This record gives sequence, structure tokens and C-alpha cells, in this order.
Amino acid sequence: MLEKLLAGLLIGLVAVSLILQVNHSYYAFGLLFVVSLLCFGEYFRMRFIIHNRFSFLVRRKHASSNKILNTASERLKQQEEMMQLVIQEVENIGDGHSNALSNKIDSIAGQALVHLKEKLESYKKEAAVRTWTVEGIALMGQLRKSITGIEDYTFQVISHLVKYLKGHQGVFYLLRSEGEEQLLELAASYAHGKRKHTDGKVTISAGTGLLGQCIKEKDIIFLDQVPKDYIKITSGLGEATPACILITPLLFGGQVYGAIEIASLQIFESYQIDFSREVSANIAVELSAMIVHENTERLLQQTIQAQEQMTQKEHQIRAKLLEVEAERSKNIAILNGCMDGVISFDERGIIGFSNVAAEEIFNKRREELLGYAIQDLLAINIIENSHGENIIITTSGNEVSIRTEVSAENNELSLLLTSAKVKMDRGYLFTLFIQKISVDLF
Repeated sequence: MLEKLLAGLLIGLVAVSLILQVNHSYYAFGLLFVVSLLCFGEYFRMRFIIHNRFSFLVRRKHASSNKILNTASERLKQQEEMMQLVIQEVENIGDGHSNALSNKIDSIAGQALVHLKEKLESYKKEAAVRTWTVEGIALMGQLRKSITGIEDYTFQVISHLVKYLKGHQGVFYLLRSEGEEQLLELAASYAHGKRKHTDGKVTISAGTGLLGQCIKEKDIIFLDQVPKDYIKITSGLGEATPACILITPLLFGGQVYGAIEIASLQIFESYQIDFSREVSANIAVELSAMIVHENTERLLQQTIQAQEQMTQKEHQIRAKLLEVEAERSKNIAILNGCMDGVISFDERGIIGFSNVAAEEIFNKRREELLGYAIQDLLAINIIENSHGENIIITTSGNEVSIRTEVSAENNELSLLLTSAKVKMDRGYLFTLFIQKISVDLF
């Protein structure tokens, strides 16, 4: 651009000088000529300077570019090596191996890999805990399929649970109610790979002892500072105080069905405590179903026994009634064969039985006599004596006992009465043996 400007200026000056020469203005021509020479010289000087500077800049730029290229090449080589280390470390992490390659990687990538490795390890631990929990719950669920009795079920649960938690001793308690008192009944116990034969009942009240507190609060009790006199774990090497005690209530639907107590020489991890809480709910569900089934079976057996007893009693009553009826028929036949009249009535005097002879004496059919008042038939009354006993007296006040003479109500008959009475559930039952007085008797 500068070269074009100077060339144009020179051409213009030359043209003006030629015009002045033609017009014979020599002074102006000389001046313009000198100016033209100066401009021409300045042109070449500037061109020289520009050329030299351009050449310097090109050489400097070339040297700088080489340096940048060398630096970039070295940096790329380092990045390639670093990338190889990153790839190798990622493969190691994926294979589950742990090494110190992360320390050789630059700070940002190294920190990212360390963070990634920590995250993966955390995820692996969480996945392992979830798998362990699911397998444990499935194991406890399998026990119910092959066991129907509560006694066997409680032992299988406590033995498998102690081994799965890597504990050393466990006890399974069932909560029973006897009136207003609650009892924790020792259902099963397990220690050192064998059943502990311990029988007995532990009486609890709300808030008394760790077991009572667990039942009252309906929550887990975890004790990692166990008193020396609380419990001992016995083995072939002697006795030792456990490092921790875990008491878990068996809770379902807001109701406590029992508690499980496990002692261990190692402190339980938090995931083991969470597992105990989760599996205890499933155990309580199974226990509830088994208790309902057991109660149903017991009620069914009681109902069957009651029905059998009722059937047996019914047969006995029927047989007794047949005997009574046979005896009654026999007695009636005997009474009907008597020469004396026989009438039975209650303490109100209402007649309930009469034989054939009585019908003939009073000239009334049996249907007429039944329900008839004895006072309307004979001149007698029923009163209570000084001893509180009901007796039969005549109208003259004499007690009817043996062969007491009494007239009929219409005074047409004179009769000899002999009375007898029997204490019944609803008062007395009186029986009169009646003889008709005639000339033949004297």
C-alpha cells in the first residue's frame, strides 16, 4: 500500500515538472525535480526498511513456531503417556485391582480416578450388603416351608440367625399373656453350633430390664458396653464377656410377638443391625400365622372333643331317659295294679299322677284328675310347719301321716290316707295312698 502511494506521488511530481519545463518555469522545475528525487530516495529507503523488518519478523516467527511445535510435540507425547496410564488404571479399577498408578497421573485426572475408585468401592460394598441382606431374608423365608411347629421354627430361626450374623449365642423368647401379666417364655436357644436345653419362663413388666424395655418401646436395643455380670459366652477355652448385645422385638401390625437376643464377641456393623430389624418383621409375620394356625387347631380339637362329649352325654341321657321311662312304665304298671288309690301332686296341690284305683274311688277319668287341685278333691290343706317344711293337714288341723281318716270334699266318702313326700329341685312332691273305708275293713 505504501509502495503504491509513493509511486503515485513520484509520477505526479514528474508530470508536474514536465509541464513546468514546457512553460519555461525553470526554477519551479528544479524545485520539483529535487522534491521528486527526495521522494524517490525516501521510497527506496522505506522499501529497504520494510523488507529488512519483514525478513526479521519472518525469521523470528519461524524460530518461535519451531519452539511452539517442539513444546506441543513434547506435550502431546506426555499426554499420550498419561492417557496410557489412565487407560491402564481404569482397566485395573474395572478388574478390581488396587495399585498406585493414580499417584503418577497429573492432579486433575489422578484425583478423578481416585474419586472414581472410591465411588466404585463404595458401590461394591453397598451391592455386597444388599446381596447379603436379600440372601439372608430368603434363607429365613425358606425355614417356614419345611416347618409347621412353633418349637422347631424358633430353634431353626435362632440357630440360622446367630450363624448368619456371625454371633456366638442367641435366645428366642415368645410373649405370652396370663391375665394381666405378660410373660416372656424361652422358646429356643443356640450357642456354639448346638442347641441349649434351657427351660423356664421369664416374667417381665413394662420397662423392667433390657427385654422389658425392648418390648415396651417396640424397638431394637443395641448394647456395645456390656456389663461383666450380664451374660457370659462359654466355649471350650473358657468364658468371655460379649462385646455387644443385640435385642430385637418381633413386631407385626403394632403387636409384639416376642424378642430375639444375640450376643457376639465382635461388634455388629450397622448393616447387620438393619438386617436384624428387617428380618425380624418377616419372622413376626410367620410367627403370627403359626400362632393363629396353632390356636385354630386347638379350638378345632376342643370343638371336636366337646362335640364328642356332647354326643356321648346325649347317648347317656337318652339311655338314662329310656331307663327312666322304662322304670316309670314299670312303676305305673305296679301302681295301676295296686288296690289302693295313688295320687301325686306338688306343694301347690296340683295333681300330676293318678292310678286306676284313684279314678274308681273318685269316679273321675285320669284326664280329669290331671291338673286338678287336691284341695278341691279332699278335705286337706298344704301348709308350712314351724321347721319350714311343707306338710299335709286335715281340716281339723291334724297332720296326715299313716292311715289318717279324711272325708272327701263332698263328705260322701270316708277315706284313709297315708302320705309320703320327696324333696325335688323345685320343692316337694307329695304322694297319697288312699283306701276307701267300707264295712269290709271292720
